[in-house]
Amino acid sequence: MSLTRKLILLITSTVFMITLIAAGWGFYVSNHQLDELFDAELAQSTRIVQGLVEHLSSTQSIEQLAFTLSKTLELPDALFQGDEEEDEILPDGAGHKYERKIAFEVWSPDQQPVLDTLR
Repeated sequence: MSLTRKLILLITSTVFMITLIAAGWGFYVSNHQLDELFDAELAQSTRIVQGLVEHLSSTQSIEQLAFTLSKTLELPDALFQGDEEEDEILPDGAGHKYERKIAFEVWSPDQQPVLDTLR
């Protein structure tokens, strides 16, 4: 093998390895940043829901609050009978197919469960 060929192979291999390392590092950093962004969005949504529940609990009885929250979170079963490859957003903005994968509970100040999305 000639010296020119060896140099071209060495330089090409070096550039390829540097590019591969940079791409891997970029993926790692961007994945971490997305995790932070989604955590922040979840925390913000939690504060919004907490504020709404506190407002509703001061204007409604616990039973009415439980019914209102259950009705609000209800997703039609018929919408989940489609192809898995279809869009994840439900028709007419009714929600998202992954909503059933997220669970939470709402408790009254006297430690009584008001809403449990696992049930």
